[in-house]
Amino acid sequence: MLRAILSRYCGASPDQLAIRRTSDGKPVLSDYPSIRFNLTHSHGRALIAVARDREVGVDLEQVRREVDVVRLARRFLSERDLTCIEGGDPAQRHERFLKAWVAREAVFKADGRGMTFPLDRDYLELTGDGTEGCLVLGSAGSDEKRRRVHFLSLSSGWIGAVAAEGTDWTVTVCNVSESQINRGT
Repeated sequence: MLRAILSRYCGASPDQLAIRRTSDGKPVLSDYPSIRFNLTHSHGRALIAVARDREVGVDLEQVRREVDVVRLARRFLSERDLTCIEGGDPAQRHERFLKAWVAREAVFKADGRGMTFPLDRDYLELTGDGTEGCLVLGSAGSDEKRRRVHFLSLSSGWIGAVAAEGTDWTVTVCNVSESQINRGT
């Protein structure tokens, strides 16, 4: 499925695409360096992000109500994140925790390094409507230490995020089934 989707961006046959990994493990297209992509999967679902001329990262997590997210936030995330997670409607704590988590994962994957610890040096700033945010890396709040994140509108029980270099990008969501790819639609 990944090759079929990427072939549409490259104009090449899926079987002609050479996918390799960087030294950090990020997949790249050998013959199409301007096409950047990232993928994630969780519990039978997958997300693929594709961008031109900028690094991109994506993450997806299923909301699991049995997980003690406050305990996890206290252990791994920043005080600012913990305040956000504990504040507001208690029924939305899992979603707030997962936004902080998938934002980090998407940003780290866009940077080509994957999740790195400790996580409590970074914090998530959300927009008023919560559809976007900015992961502030480290203790400095300068623009070069901030990474824009867009949260995806997924079915209930799922939280997903896309991060990319720069701020001048938008997200277009396409739901694609394996049968559509195989039919070429």
